[in-house]
Amino acid sequence: MRNIICFSIAWCCSALTASFGHAQIAPPPDEQEERPEPPPITALPELKEFVEAPYPEEALKQGIEAIVPVQIDIGVDGTVANPVVMQPAGWGFDAAAVQAVSQFVFTPAQTTEGPVAVRIVYEYRFTIA
Repeated sequence: MRNIICFSIAWCCSALTASFGHAQIAPPPDEQEERPEPPPITALPELKEFVEAPYPEEALKQGIEAIVPVQIDIGVDGTVANPVVMQPAGWGFDAAAVQAVSQFVFTPAQTTEGPVAVRIVYEYRFTIA
């Protein structure tokens, strides 16, 4: 008898979770918050401090060049965060680009209300001169 009661309680609780565990209740349409339109960007970020990436040794020996697109977040203070290689080039270029781009400093993007954080893709070019 005890086993049957435990099973019934467990089944009942799992049925409630299955029925209501993922339900989301939204406020009525007239109570939903409207998000204001963000102000337009009046000035794009500009690179103030460039950092030279070390050229990967084996790629240099082989005469290989590359372009590494790196997505970065530029904060309101112009610092870089969250670098992500969008299209890997291999040969050590990706790590070198991320290392350098992480140290860049930009003038922040501007709106009519002041500086604003933005996300851009920076193409780091490795060329043999």
